[in-house]
Amino acid sequence: MDLALAIEKLLPSAEYGGSTTANDEAAFDALVWTDARDKPTWAEIVAADALPPSSILKPVLVAMGQVKLADGDISEVKISAALAGAFLFGVGEIWCFFTEPQPDTDYIVLAYDSNTVRAYVEDEDKATEYFIIRVTDFSDVPTNPASLNFEVKRVI
Repeated sequence: MDLALAIEKLLPSAEYGGSTTANDEAAFDALVWTDARDKPTWAEIVAADALPPSSILKPVLVAMGQVKLADGDISEVKISAALAGAFLFGVGEIWCFFTEPQPDTDYIVLAYDSNTVRAYVEDEDKATEYFIIRVTDFSDVPTNPASLNFEVKRVI
């Protein structure tokens, strides 16, 4: 048995403390459970351990892109086939549109540059047709980066 993997199968990114090295019920019982979700039972752990590895949820890249900005506007857009385009709506606000609507908003957007700005997507800025990347400096003042990369991922 792999106790840590069984927990991950049931509750991805679960938060707990202690050691899973012994991979037994005593080690499981000794874990300090800090996750907001309920701690699974030992029977659920045993059942999860029996599942084949392919049943583990995996992140899938849905779309990706890069925008470059100059003189207060987008000067270049490189996007994957799943995105229709991107435009700058205001300082620090980049709207990106999917070519086809997503089935829901249960996706994540990772936005990053060369560590000169904060780039993020709030839950309320995600829709099935588009998402909004917000960009600020490290004082939380909206700003336009020279270049910004982003990835859209979904777990299947």
